[in-house]
Amino acid sequence: MDRHLLPSLPGRLACIRVLMASLLILTMTPLQAQESADSDSLSINELFNMSLAELMEIKVTVSSHRPELILDTPAIISRYDADEMAGMGLRTLRDMLRFIPGVTVQDHLFGQTFISIRGVYEGFNQKVLFLLDDTPYFMPSHSDIPLLGIPFSSISHIEIIRGPGAVYYGTNATGGVIKVVTRGYGQSDQGENNLSLRGGTNSYVNGGGYYDTGQNDWGQLSAAFEVQRDDGYAARYPSYDDG
Repeated sequence: MDRHLLPSLPGRLACIRVLMASLLILTMTPLQAQESADSDSLSINELFNMSLAELMEIKVTVSSHRPELILDTPAIISRYDADEMAGMGLRTLRDMLRFIPGVTVQDHLFGQTFISIRGVYEGFNQKVLFLLDDTPYFMPSHSDIPLLGIPFSSISHIEIIRGPGAVYYGTNATGGVIKVVTRGYGQSDQGENNLSLRGGTNSYVNGGGYYDTGQNDWGQLSAAFEVQRDDGYAARYPSYDDG
């Protein structure tokens, strides 16, 4: 093969950097950089502008008690940014979880919600540990996870472990771990607030808001609300003559 057809070393490094950024985007893991512990979520443009060394320094917290590089974690981990998912038309936390590969959200006849990862499921014995800002979030009596109790506008991102990768979480995490991180959680002094109002087909109306004071000398206060109504999906079948 003609050696002139081979790309130069800088060209190969540029190709590797583009492939790494594309891989992270295709797996929907717009992660945080190591530059600051309280940095905001990365956008797609920021992710493309990162160097290969910066991409290798991405950290997550769901697999251990401290932030660590995603390449050093002994588990299959993905991170999903709520703003990016909202741009794809997802409206609720339930829709967001259903979008994730390997995650199944089942609605029971009596209004309960069961979440399974990779098909690992057992009635009244939740095998997926659901964390809300590092706090277990489920009903111990029947393992129901009230997803509607978490306003979508308050979510910053979601980190997910597929499979029993985090041993220290206990028996409730044999199927996996889902960690929901709200906006402002873990930030030092950066408060945040927003209001949103959306509408759509089938009389869909959604209004919500979020307020966070940031961490102060007296502590931190966060509040969120969400109101939604719609007429549901209307199935229309063509008429036909059976005579």
